[in-house]
Amino acid sequence: VPADDTLHDNDLAEVASYCVEHAGRHVLLELLPIERFRTAESNPGTQIVVALIREDIVRTLVTLNLDMSANHALTELSSESDVAVISRQDGHSQYGAKNLVYLHGNVTEQPEQWVLTKEDLEKAEGSGWHQLMAVLATATPVTLFAGMGSHANVFANSVKWIADNLPPGQTAVYLASLDDGPVSEFADSLNIDNEHYIKLGWCDLMQAIGQRVSAQMIDTLLDSAKTVQQEPGWPNSIVS
Repeated sequence: VPADDTLHDNDLAEVASYCVEHAGRHVLLELLPIERFRTAESNPGTQIVVALIREDIVRTLVTLNLDMSANHALTELSSESDVAVISRQDGHSQYGAKNLVYLHGNVTEQPEQWVLTKEDLEKAEGSGWHQLMAVLATATPVTLFAGMGSHANVFANSVKWIADNLPPGQTAVYLASLDDGPVSEFADSLNIDNEHYIKLGWCDLMQAIGQRVSAQMIDTLLDSAKTVQQEPGWPNSIVS
């Protein structure tokens, strides 16, 4: 990486493009911890979101990570057969009721298919891949962008494509990050205001959502039990 102002080193795609141009893609790949990507353990946040997918509360998880932590969470929760995993830009035909989408590919695919450089991004955008995923993944009442605190354009560009294709007025858009409010250019591009901003990191965010969903499910279960208790033949002690 040159020690001057010719390269924006906070733009990971630009850095990757520079590396490929001057040293080759094989050198860029050698710099990536590919084995660590393969063996990446799931974290509590990923485990919770996978559980929510399994329970039909979350429809689709779109990740920009190359590592396999989300897949490992599926395995841990015995959900592999319930969730469609899409890691190739030609895999959209697999899209189903429950989905895990690797927007930039993952380490199970050939490295040539990973979205790493500016040229890779342009190719993915030009092919309509991001637009298609936007239509499929955001056809829901709520869309939440989480863990997007990085200013690296390799992230922001992809997610902005999705945000630009959100159905107007059909979905509420929220952003969660550790910034002091929706102050980033990324938040501005999503038109995020304070009411739609959540200052939490990934794991804390998912734990808060998981606790809220659990409380709502318990309330629903208790209400149903109270209704059943009114029917003849049920003991009064069914709900305390």
